[in-house]
Amino acid sequence: MPVSIILPVFNRKVQLLQAIQSVCDQTYQDWELIVVDDGSPTGETEEVCQEFPIVRYLRIWRQPGYGNPAIPRNVAYQAARGEVLICQSDDVLHGDGNIIEQLVGEMQEGRFVLATVRNVDEQLRPVGCGHPRNPRLVELCGPVGRRPLFFLGAVYRRDVYEIGGNDERFVAPGKEDRYFVDCLTKGLGLTPYFSSARGFHLHHARPSLDTVLPSDEVYGRLIAEGRWRAAGAPWMYTP
Repeated sequence: MPVSIILPVFNRKVQLLQAIQSVCDQTYQDWELIVVDDGSPTGETEEVCQEFPIVRYLRIWRQPGYGNPAIPRNVAYQAARGEVLICQSDDVLHGDGNIIEQLVGEMQEGRFVLATVRNVDEQLRPVGCGHPRNPRLVELCGPVGRRPLFFLGAVYRRDVYEIGGNDERFVAPGKEDRYFVDCLTKGLGLTPYFSSARGFHLHHARPSLDTVLPSDEVYGRLIAEGRWRAAGAPWMYTP
């Protein structure tokens, strides 16, 4: 089954290099990797991608500055050719060589599949170190906390198109991933399946609490409206 791996990125050279390498180490072969650079002000992201000829590199030309990955994700969805999308963050590693194979093998009608993703410390030891704002939060996504977030997961492309992708009203960090899952579960009636496939989340600085407040407000408004479809489909940004 053809697979498109969706990887938006902004200015994370070290994490991106390791994330791409973990994809290239997979035993499953029928995939394409789409990296969308969300206007990084330096050329380091493109330099990393040039080290891996298999990468499809797309760049968004807009004012530099980290905002929200909704737009680069949508750009990748438009470019994707796979029946299944592997959606992941640029700071997440595939923990084993068969992650794509396992996620795709567990796909069924009526659900999407999420890998178990845990925090790791700066030395990349596969043990939980907790979230900077919540030291007890070791499992970011998985069967224990059952937080259905796409740190690393699989979903049918047609389902992503049905909900309109990621909502581009989120322009500040955060919450677009929660609303994306809400659209899949409450809008389409899909069920998250928590896989034993392992992913590891790399250490990096997090946005400050005041930076994410605008997205919190957008999310609260959308939940109150109860409309489970992203705005702007077909999507507003065209590269």
